[in-house]
Amino acid sequence: MKSEKIFNYRSFGAVGDGVANDFEPIRKAHAEANAVGGKVVVNEGVYYIGETNGQIAEIMTDVDWTGATFIIDDSVISVDSPSRNIHVFALQPEYTERILEADTPEVKAINAKGGIKTTDTNVGYAPGYPALIFPYNTECEQYLRYGSLTGGGPQHELCIIDKDGNIDKGTPLLFDYDNVSYVLEARIDNAPLEVKGGTFKRIANNAFCSYTYYCRGIGIHRSNVHIHDMHHSITGEGEQGAPYAGFIATRMSNNILIENITFQAHKTYLDMNPNRRGESKMGTYDFVGNSSNNITLKNGDQTNFYLLDDDVNPTDVPSMDGFKYWGLGGSNYCKNLSLVNCKFSRF
Repeated sequence: MKSEKIFNYRSFGAVGDGVANDFEPIRKAHAEANAVGGKVVVNEGVYYIGETNGQIAEIMTDVDWTGATFIIDDSVISVDSPSRNIHVFALQPEYTERILEADTPEVKAINAKGGIKTTDTNVGYAPGYPALIFPYNTECEQYLRYGSLTGGGPQHELCIIDKDGNIDKGTPLLFDYDNVSYVLEARIDNAPLEVKGGTFKRIANNAFCSYTYYCRGIGIHRSNVHIHDMHHSITGEGEQGAPYAGFIATRMSNNILIENITFQAHKTYLDMNPNRRGESKMGTYDFVGNSSNNITLKNGDQTNFYLLDDDVNPTDVPSMDGFKYWGLGGSNYCKNLSLVNCKFSRF
């Protein structure tokens, strides 16, 4: 019986003292594990991650961080850094996402039958594998934000299809698509991926208060993931700061279980950019679901559900009161999002 190869960060030069920037050894360890199908197991050490120079530690195999601590220092990341709006870790898919343009056989087949209607049970083409797809109609705008007269986006939504193009009954289309301009398609990963453990301590950015979002967490860009038993906290939130797009964030994913995670709500700042709306409270999140289906947050907790008094003791006032903290999470273009036994101040 062939044994699974185990990788750790120290073997690739990580120091694990909480001072030296260990990102490059971390990235290399995961790259090697991905290449041979090994598992990354790191059960001790404090790993400081500062500037990552626009690189990502790509994860395509199981990971066990139980007992390890990560310090993610955003105070050293400027808004101009290529590292600002990407994640430190990214759970990557087995297959490359496809864009099916208007002149492809798939989209031509869809439009030849009159587009896709809410009553249809088949999208009009057979990919040969289960997939998460987004049909787009750029000739029709939807999703106009409440209270706004402008700002609608092209009509699009997700649905799951099988290898023959049949639409999953759990993701019915909400709009008719008389014309499909293009389709985003992500093949659903067959093998499950498990990432567990780890204490993540973020040092907050101190950027100018504007909508220059920071990511710098864990991005889930594939299907069939179980991520669990993690603790995330934030220190160093001062008089100013830019918002966050999630410590954990999903994109084009299906069937994601996020379990036993402790999150922390971020401090709310006013947008001070005079070229934008000016002095509006900026949304900032510790969890974000984007363009994903069947996400379950189970047994989730929050470090700062209650406001703290001057002695840093919890009061009986939920942290969403007065919007001192924005809250926990949000979602865009998702279907079938479930919260099970979670204690979050705002979602």
